[in-house]
Amino acid sequence: MKKLIILILLSISTLSVSCEKKKTEDKKTDKAAIKKDSVIPPNEASKKTFTLLGDAKVKWTGYKTTDKLPVSGTFKTVKLENIHAGANAMEALDGIAFSIPVDTIFSDLEERDTKLKKIFFGAMADTAEIKGSLVTKTGKESFVNLTMNGVTSKLPVTLKVDGDAVALTAKIDLKTWKGEGAVAAIHKACEILHTGKDGVPKTWDEVLVEVTGKLSVK
Repeated sequence: MKKLIILILLSISTLSVSCEKKKTEDKKTDKAAIKKDSVIPPNEASKKTFTLLGDAKVKWTGYKTTDKLPVSGTFKTVKLENIHAGANAMEALDGIAFSIPVDTIFSDLEERDTKLKKIFFGAMADTAEIKGSLVTKTGKESFVNLTMNGVTSKLPVTLKVDGDAVALTAKIDLKTWKGEGAVAAIHKACEILHTGKDGVPKTWDEVLVEVTGKLSVK
């Protein structure tokens, strides 16, 4: 009888251990399943791409008199080439090429526009278009390889991207593009208009350029 009782107790103990072991294994399996399910594979479709839209606007500002009074205008036409998608804004902008027909210059004053077309740009070589390409993949520096008056030179630019808005600014020193002759020609034609209160006529060889555009972000 005593042996029978001992045997029953051993059986109960073995069954209890077996159940506890199964419960532990089930918990491990559940945890593994949860961990596996919590890892979400990357979704390629969720990655954004950036592309410059083809409607960039160019504003220019020249200066006259010793007080450096600004004279501003735009170009009605800006042709963009090599538009492509990029993983970020800078990649999308890198390599963008442009050409600007100089006869689309507009300052809201027909007499001034005619002088700029015929006298200022007329004194330059290969003056039908201003051309260039944007370079952004050089660390923190961005620049334009600008071609004007038959000269191609590097123009440092400040480039800012805010959401889908792009803003580029640059100061052009016309001497770099051998523009002294063009500056002298427009100065002579506009000498009276470029004379300030001090009686000294001056036409500056500096031009501020501001370009704005939009990115398509998908």
